[in-house]
Amino acid sequence: MKRLLLASTFLISACGAAFAADVIETVPAGFVWSGGYVGINAGYGWGRGDAVDQTDSFFDEELGQTHDVDTDGFLGGVQAGYNWQSGAFVYGVEADLGYLGLDGDRTIVEEPDNFGSAKLGVYGDLTARLGYATDRLVIYAKGGAWRCRMGLRRQMDHEAGIPVLRLR
Repeated sequence: MKRLLLASTFLISACGAAFAADVIETVPAGFVWSGGYVGINAGYGWGRGDAVDQTDSFFDEELGQTHDVDTDGFLGGVQAGYNWQSGAFVYGVEADLGYLGLDGDRTIVEEPDNFGSAKLGVYGDLTARLGYATDRLVIYAKGGAWRCRMGLRRQMDHEAGIPVLRLR
């Protein structure tokens, strides 16, 4: 019985050591950029749009006269994406959906009362990226398509014709 117990103990310890020798763990070198992500963003924005009179009838001034409309307001949204890494190259896709609460208005000429306003709203985009990673830094180029809801309004108190405005 002692021989059987001794032989069993020897065989079990020998097999355990053999299995332990086969375990090889590889640790990736550097930071890994592969994987998905989700985020939110919020902030405040401001800007200026220039209204250009293309006809000389809107501002009751000379042709090409420019007046600015300042805009400001809340902005926020969500984004989600996924990155893949192959060596030092990182490529991925991202989708954004948000709201640009930027709006503003301006009375351009007091008599007659010409009035202009601009308002931005919901936006969305889908982009792709290609970059080069060096540990915790990725330098990348990004491009894609976007869509934004924008409202422009103009009002005239005189019957001089239909004004043509261009924002630049």
